[in-house]
Amino acid sequence: MPLVETADVFVAAGIPKERVFVSGLCIEPALAERAEAAYGKRLERLAGAEPLCGAYFSSGAEPRRHVEMITTAALSTVSQGDRAILFARRAGRLAEAVKRTFDEVRQGLDIVVDPLDIPARMHDAALCLYDDRRELNEFTARLFDRFDYYVAPSHERTCWALGLGLPTFIVEPPIGSFAPLNRDYLLEQQVARSVSDMEVAARFGPELRRARESGGLTAMAQACWGRYEIRGFDNIAGLLRVGGSEH
Repeated sequence: MPLVETADVFVAAGIPKERVFVSGLCIEPALAERAEAAYGKRLERLAGAEPLCGAYFSSGAEPRRHVEMITTAALSTVSQGDRAILFARRAGRLAEAVKRTFDEVRQGLDIVVDPLDIPARMHDAALCLYDDRRELNEFTARLFDRFDYYVAPSHERTCWALGLGLPTFIVEPPIGSFAPLNRDYLLEQQVARSVSDMEVAARFGPELRRARESGGLTAMAQACWGRYEIRGFDNIAGLLRVGGSEH
């Protein structure tokens, strides 16, 4: 289980406590290694006046409602003078919606097709296209230090909100078995806020600016920083090594 709170649910349901392993949050090792340095720089930017940079993700299924809200929210922030990096499956719904919408309003958009070919300086908006999870992970690892917040469904990168000090905006509605539970936990921990409908998405840029000026974004970043173990992958690997050596 990633968290003690999750493990407690299973123990309460009758699973023997000694059979429950708490791994910690399973955050990509490349991000976990840089988490503290990135967090410090992020707090500096949130307290400053330079444009913020948001990361925007959909789920693999790319439901149309999520696609519309993500595209609208990203355009709203860019229109306010901030920056947006969108990650989309090549030739998927989100990629096509972003290209079409940004073209209609003549908003500059860098289209990046290779994680090894990311421009040092990009337009206020960039669209990173990937074919598989490996490419997506490489894109995020190379761009992570630029992220000031992210926008995504509640079943995508929930661990980032809890373990990396990265303010999160949840695209509604939650879709899938665990998404509603993830959503509720993030909101309860005050690391996330809801983007509940298209009206909220359309005014996302101004609302984000108000949250920054009021200190709300900084509070979201600080809410869970340092509370959870973030090297779950390493801990699981260690458990498997120990288990394998016993047989």
